[in-house]
Amino acid sequence: ILRPLIELTNLQVLQIGVALAAAGFFAPFLWLRRKVSARKLAIWRALPNALDLLRVSVEAGLGFDAAVLRVARELKDVAPPIAEEFTVLLLEIRAGKTRERALNDLGVRTGVDEITSFASVVMQSAEFGTPLTEALSTYAEEMRYTREMLAQEKANKLPVKMSGVLAAFMMPILLVIAAGPVVIRMAEMFGAQ
Repeated sequence: ILRPLIELTNLQVLQIGVALAAAGFFAPFLWLRRKVSARKLAIWRALPNALDLLRVSVEAGLGFDAAVLRVARELKDVAPPIAEEFTVLLLEIRAGKTRERALNDLGVRTGVDEITSFASVVMQSAEFGTPLTEALSTYAEEMRYTREMLAQEKANKLPVKMSGVLAAFMMPILLVIAAGPVVIRMAEMFGAQ
């Protein structure tokens, strides 16, 4: 088992060492980037439902902070990333940050554009005195529509992607079917001579 390792030249040892060092250097960045992307996607997917829960809680008479706390507790097991972010939002508000600053920080911290827009919707609702329930309902509906459009766009791209795969797998079979009889006849002709 160790014989191939013993017979390595200095150059091969150096190459293996450089490759392992590069892998050790870049692997954590790639792992972290994948984790960040997964967290952003989880937040993006859970946001419309969180907004609906928030709207229902506000309609039931809870204030914004109490509604956010309620939503964070309800989503703790279902969508932990957004529940954690809502909890941090409340902790920042309780620690003395203004609601506007805490909402802006929420958008920056998550890196999800829809969260930033949600923060803007809440701040505009408070600033202009419009009902928060209507704003949340409209925004949740808009997010669902956007998500549906993205799904349709992906579905429309599938036939183009599938055609290359189908051609790659079907072409050899079609060639065998089309050229098979000709090859057999030619073999018979040359074999008869």
